[in-house]
This record gives sequence, C-alpha cells and structure tokens, in this order.
Amino acid sequence: MIGLPARSDDANLHWFLQHGVAGLFLKSDLPEKLVEAILAINQGERWISTGLLPDVMGNPLDKPGRDLSEQDLAVLRLMAADKTNQEIASALHMSPRTVGNHLSKIYASLDVETRSGAVAQAFRLKLIE
Repeated sequence: MIGLPARSDDANLHWFLQHGVAGLFLKSDLPEKLVEAILAINQGERWISTGLLPDVMGNPLDKPGRDLSEQDLAVLRLMAADKTNQEIASALHMSPRTVGNHLSKIYASLDVETRSGAVAQAFRLKLIE
C-alpha cells in the first residue's frame, strides 16, 4: 500500500508508517518516481519520497521530552503513580517548591498543560513505563 499525503508537513505521515504503508509518495512528485516506488515496494522494500524524509526522520533533538533529566523522569513516574506534590517531594527528598519547578520543566518539554497530559504524553513517548 502506498500513502499519498497532500503535503510534506501532513500530520498523518507517522500514522501511515505505523499502519503498514510500504511507501510514501508526494502528489507533487514526478510520475517516474511513482514507478520507482512501485518497483521498490514489489521487491519488499520501503519507499519514501525524498521530499518527505526530513519530516519522517525528524530531528532527534526536536523530540518532546528529550531534555528531561533523570530527576524529572523520577517526578513523572511518581505523578503516574498518582502521588501529590508533597508525596513526590518526600519520596525524592526535595522541597515541594522544587517539585513544582520540575513540573514546569516537564510541562514545557512535553508541550502539555496538566498532570494527566504530562503522564499520558510520557507514556506515549515511552519515557516512563
């Protein structure tokens, strides 16, 4: 199966790949490229238009959560265990204010606004288990 996203910034690019699409081809690509893609896919290869590579590959430095420290991740794990800020502070031997600082960093890094959003995003990104 070949996916035909409308643009290189299409939000569905990763969805296509996660759901078994063997090739991604831009509608703006030349017809010869489609033939090249079909031949490659028939040989069991995956084919991605060169115009889509930066969006599919992404920059690992741009990934949400990459800048979280071990301490931030420890706070996230305790949040996932439904601990309050006071309980997190006690468990990690820090002040509740320091926990709040970690929460601010976590929210910004994961681009979320709530505890539940942070925990859900952390699970999605496999930052915590």
